[in-house]
Amino acid sequence: MSIFYFVAMGLTPIGDFDPHLIAEKRKNILIIYSVFFLVFLLFHGGSERLGIILDLYSLDEVSQYSWPLERILLFVPIAFVVTSIAVFKVRRVLRSKNQHNYNISVHSYWIVDLMTLTGFIGVLTIWSSKISVLYALLLVFAIYAFNRLVKQYDMVDLSKK
Repeated sequence: MSIFYFVAMGLTPIGDFDPHLIAEKRKNILIIYSVFFLVFLLFHGGSERLGIILDLYSLDEVSQYSWPLERILLFVPIAFVVTSIAVFKVRRVLRSKNQHNYNISVHSYWIVDLMTLTGFIGVLTIWSSKISVLYALLLVFAIYAFNRLVKQYDMVDLSKK
């Protein structure tokens, strides 16, 4: 995964001589890679519990480092889709001559969706314990607070700064 990141960052200056454009490309790739890495690791760990909940294998058969065939079949399609989307987005950034097409408020809505997905997988991984209810409740508060921050920043006109 780190090779993917270093290759993408290494390709940013090719064909461009404007340092500002190169810096913007690197920022955009950093955002894409950060979200990709988080989602990839989220499903990497979540595939353990998801298979148990779907009754594909038992808890005794799997651990974070144990990969029965059912877990591989569950994880590989998700990993392929997530990796393909990240490669497509990075490729688009590298080919673009205008790097101002990423809107902060659009990213914030994606982050809210990502937080919701993280919460769902987090609750899924600790489903059988009573603390999962507290975890879900705290996550709801975190998402609510994040949405309030997004709303506050959306009211500020960023173009005047």
